[in-house]
Amino acid sequence: MRNPLFNLQQNRDADLKALEPQQEQYAGENNPYRGIEQHGVESPDKPKTTPGYGDTIAVEYEPEQPEPEPVPVYVVNRNARERRDWSVQNWPVDYQDPQPVQVAGLDERRISLVLRNKGPNPVYINKTPEGANVAFGWELKIDTERAVDAQTPVYANVDLGASTQAAVVQTLSVYAETLPNV
Repeated sequence: MRNPLFNLQQNRDADLKALEPQQEQYAGENNPYRGIEQHGVESPDKPKTTPGYGDTIAVEYEPEQPEPEPVPVYVVNRNARERRDWSVQNWPVDYQDPQPVQVAGLDERRISLVLRNKGPNPVYINKTPEGANVAFGWELKIDTERAVDAQTPVYANVDLGASTQAAVVQTLSVYAETLPNV
């Protein structure tokens, strides 16, 4: 089937006639601004003078003061003399419950954390419960340790049908003592 618009286009081309160009006409005054022509602000014939402009004024500067000698400073670490505490926890990790076990929670005071797999099966650890599995977790083999230096929570899980023991040793900052006035 032929395109019905095809014949319509041929008929339109036959009816077209050449149009003569017409010059544009403005209603009223046309004064476009092109950078050098007037643009509504009349310039004065004589510029206004400011009294005292261009006169020099003598200025006296104050003498520069010498900088004081630097004071010796002893830089002390922010956590110096802090009291630390540690704890040990044993967690059973088995696949009876499909959810991973949270072996360490979020703790801003945590300085270090050591995980040890004491059982007969590998343990998979991660900072999220979704990641503590065979595909995304860090494999902690039998009788091996893994140090974690972050304050994030730690989750552990095992393979399908397996069970094991995970030991957690963590060191915490209890408080920071203030330095005595000497």
